[in-house]
Amino acid sequence: MKHFITVPPKSSMQSIFLKAGTTKIEEWLDFILMCREKGGLPHTFDLVIGPTADDDTMVCLNSYWRGFYGKVGSAEAKEKLLGFLEPENLGTQYFVGKQEIADKLVLEIKEIKWS
Repeated sequence: MKHFITVPPKSSMQSIFLKAGTTKIEEWLDFILMCREKGGLPHTFDLVIGPTADDDTMVCLNSYWRGFYGKVGSAEAKEKLLGFLEPENLGTQYFVGKQEIADKLVLEIKEIKWS
């Protein structure tokens, strides 16, 4: 799983706090666990890009937190959780945390020469 973002050198997007997808699926899982466990907005990223946590995600996460996959936090439990979540089959999700960031994204897209 790899995601790439190209920001032009003079882009207004260079000042954003970005968390983009990574090839380390364990990092994605830890981020999802933190977000779902704490609820609300437990991070300060302006833009987050990564696999979509679909409707089945909470069923799997609740099973993980109840210890059905092994000791919570253990590598074994996380490995089983990843097997059920199948992040490699999930689409890409974009979280935009502030209206000003959404406005910058729209501006950047409009300025792209699509020819």
